[in-house]
Amino acid sequence: MALKITPKKQATEDPRHTQAVQNYESGLRALQEHKFEKAKGHLQKALIGPNKSLVDRAQVHILTCDKHMEKLTLQFKTTEEHYDYAVSLINVGDYVTAREHLDKLLKQNPKNLAEDPRFTELLYPDPGAAESQSHEHEEEASAY
Repeated sequence: MALKITPKKQATEDPRHTQAVQNYESGLRALQEHKFEKAKGHLQKALIGPNKSLVDRAQVHILTCDKHMEKLTLQFKTTEEHYDYAVSLINVGDYVTAREHLDKLLKQNPKNLAEDPRFTELLYPDPGAAESQSHEHEEEASAY
């Protein structure tokens, strides 16, 4: 007796699921572009979808957005504190963010910081200074 194969009937897809998937994908794209507020909005819309695993993943990404937005809202009590933060970013190798903070400091306090040699040295480093320092260290090491 031959087995009769019948194609599965395609269940009509739930429009709420389709919308949730679209919102989730939009949220992920915004998250990858570091647009955390926009991403959070899309991901929150995905929470009302019927798919439990999609809702769980959206919740994880919302927490990620919250963490990143927390970092973006740094508050500094003084200019010195902000400056020290920028220097600490340089020390850990985050030069792009450090530069952004130094530029922000310069806009807030153009007179005070423009005259400060420490600030100028950090914002506009002298490429030759690093080479001369490394040669000095090599000479000191060879003296021993």
